[in-house]
Amino acid sequence: MPLRAINTAIYSSGTSRVVTVPITAEEGDLATLIVCRTNSTITSDLSISGWTLHGSSAATVTGGQITIWTKFITAPDIGATVTVEVASTTRWAMAVMARHGVIGMDVAPVFSTLSDLTATPTAPSITTVSSNTELVSIYGSQPYASGTPISFTIPVGQTEIADISSTNGSSVNAAFAIGEERLGPIGVSGTRQAISETADTLIDDRVRQGTATLAFAVASGLTPVTEVSVRQSGAWVTKPIKTRNGGTWV
Repeated sequence: MPLRAINTAIYSSGTSRVVTVPITAEEGDLATLIVCRTNSTITSDLSISGWTLHGSSAATVTGGQITIWTKFITAPDIGATVTVEVASTTRWAMAVMARHGVIGMDVAPVFSTLSDLTATPTAPSITTVSSNTELVSIYGSQPYASGTPISFTIPVGQTEIADISSTNGSSVNAAFAIGEERLGPIGVSGTRQAISETADTLIDDRVRQGTATLAFAVASGLTPVTEVSVRQSGAWVTKPIKTRNGGTWV
């Protein structure tokens, strides 16, 4: 999987918070910014700094949402902070992941929101248009029990790359986990289902679901060049490329 690195951040309150682009990211990597918050509208225009907004999950009945942006990394981005602002104080769970060997989103992300409580948050199906895409599932977004951080068990077949929750001791927190896998042929991925849980077995471990499914198109390998055009007797002609092997051109 071409995940190079991921940085996360959690905050128990605030209207302006930051997350850092991984210091190990490289120019040309695709950065994906994920922001989960509990009850507030984002007011930042990140397009000014080159981020492309891909959408948000619909708000739960208590206002929880996940929002996704991407940006191809340039040298000044490496190790830089990304600031996101909201209209009113909220709990936060944030991440920036840097991926190499991808050329962008294969198709638009798909989001899912359930206001009914569930202990099995489900990332929606996505239909890819390229083969061998990188599937990224985001499971969240609001624990039901106030003041309780939550964690997730991602489904078998996925690699967990993040599992974070804000730690506000009295209010509903923001939380998500990320799982990734490589898909095969073009087509419908099907849904992916995680399990939400708290450390205390006596506390309700259900969540108000906000999930997302992303598919990244993988860069193709370079096509070998077997011919070259050369100028010969005033005209361009095509010649095969050969190599010297034991004194013989092959």
